[in-house]
Amino acid sequence: MPKKLLKKGELHLTDIKTTGLVTTPPYMVSLEEWQAGETYQPEKIGVLIQADTRIEALDSLKPGFDFIGIQFNSFSDGRGFSFASQIRSILHFEGDIRACGELIADQIALLFKCGFSSIELPESLDEMQISEFVTPFSESYQSHLQSPAPLYQRVNR
Repeated sequence: MPKKLLKKGELHLTDIKTTGLVTTPPYMVSLEEWQAGETYQPEKIGVLIQADTRIEALDSLKPGFDFIGIQFNSFSDGRGFSFASQIRSILHFEGDIRACGELIADQIALLFKCGFSSIELPESLDEMQISEFVTPFSESYQSHLQSPAPLYQRVNR
């Protein structure tokens, strides 16, 4: 069944499969499968990483993948937010970082601020909820990856 993918504020339908056994692209394989040296020839492949993975585990990440998926096993587990931010700031990864798993609508705007560029949305979210939470506010008081300066430094007085 196609999944809803939110990328650059636009809703897309995608048919991502999260197993290395699937032979039709696009799909994601676990970090362990990717590091084991398996060869994949799909059009698009992602590396699925658990939110509790340490950033050091990615130092030797082999190139050749199209995106990194970070798995949230619970919406209350915030480690994926920090992990995406670290991938952007420490590893200087500029490709697609995708949030996958147990997420709620309230997290959508923060996911983008922390470094995610796409979100695999749960079935429970409808399009109305999604549009309300993509940009809930015109400005953010806090600094974040997209805008490193806090609001008081960005305002011209």
